[in-house]
Amino acid sequence: MSRRAGKTEPVEDVHAREQLERRWFRRMKDMPALGALVTGERNRLEPYHRWLAYKQAFAPQLVREFIRQAEGYDVALPLLDPFSGSGTVAIEAARQGVPACGVEALSVLVFLTRARGLPASEALPPGDDLETLADACGQPAEQARLLLARARQHDSDGRPLRQPAALSRLLEQVQAMIAADLAAEPLGEVSVLQGDARRLDGLADGSCGGLLTSPPYLSRHDYTRIVRPLASLYGRWYPEEVALDEARALQIKAHPLARESRVPAVRHPAVEEVIANLRAREVPRMARIVHEYFADMKQALQAAARVLAPGAPAWIVIGGARLAEIYIPADLILLELAEKCGFAVRRVCRARDLHRGGRQLGGLTGVAPRETLLMLRREA
Repeated sequence: MSRRAGKTEPVEDVHAREQLERRWFRRMKDMPALGALVTGERNRLEPYHRWLAYKQAFAPQLVREFIRQAEGYDVALPLLDPFSGSGTVAIEAARQGVPACGVEALSVLVFLTRARGLPASEALPPGDDLETLADACGQPAEQARLLLARARQHDSDGRPLRQPAALSRLLEQVQAMIAADLAAEPLGEVSVLQGDARRLDGLADGSCGGLLTSPPYLSRHDYTRIVRPLASLYGRWYPEEVALDEARALQIKAHPLARESRVPAVRHPAVEEVIANLRAREVPRMARIVHEYFADMKQALQAAARVLAPGAPAWIVIGGARLAEIYIPADLILLELAEKCGFAVRRVCRARDLHRGGRQLGGLTGVAPRETLLMLRREA
């Protein structure tokens, strides 16, 4: 046992997670080259993707790799991303001339994704007052430009920069960037819907030819907080849209501040083991969010299986976690949930470790939360 803050912690039960790691050890392939593709670092260099810095995105190159090599992908049917975020899949598919459909809970991100397909707009009047500039924005293209400039006054976690550039200067930079992209590479309609990944309402059974997505990682980020500075401005123009706080109910509950919904538990030995360990450490909020996260993700996998055509490929980028020093192999848990939801496993690709230094897990050493690409196929 170890002592923390004067308390003796209970011995951690690791049996179910150790067995889970052992089941998939030989099928997991280390692919460090994927490390650069599962992050959004390269997006700042890519036309259209560079409009909005969003560190939770993956690289457009991963979309191109899916289109080029995903076995069983029918390019005549939409490529689905049920966790669209900043719209990487929908935007890159439009660039490549293939149909796609994104689904995103946050209205402002839906708006900014669709804005890639809008024509250029006239320059806004000079000035740095946000209220005055917002009043001058009468068209969606103008509104998108002001939102993108406003985003550049905050960091990637939605916090205000200490010394942000003036809006007038940022608007000039944004306008020049948009004009250059539109002139060099005209883009057609970018398709994305505002909705719930656990339901995928509006998408017919078997209507999608493939899936490429990255769900929220367990306890990593509150995505509503990240876009709050943009959502307040967007709500000024579109007050009838789903409010930011209401959009929380449409999101996968992946962080301790998410609302409790009392969804049915997922019966998986590793999930039950993690929850028991967290409760033993007297962190019930963490235990609850693990319970709700995997229950939500099972619903999302079931919805994805419903809308995918038989034999369609599904690539999922997902990361593990460590909560209250308890290791959670979220990638392998979701892999086994996917099998129960109608998916067959093609490959399990380890892209990189998310934490430095692995730890002991029963008889295993060097175990750390990973970022993994799951390559699946919708069974017939």
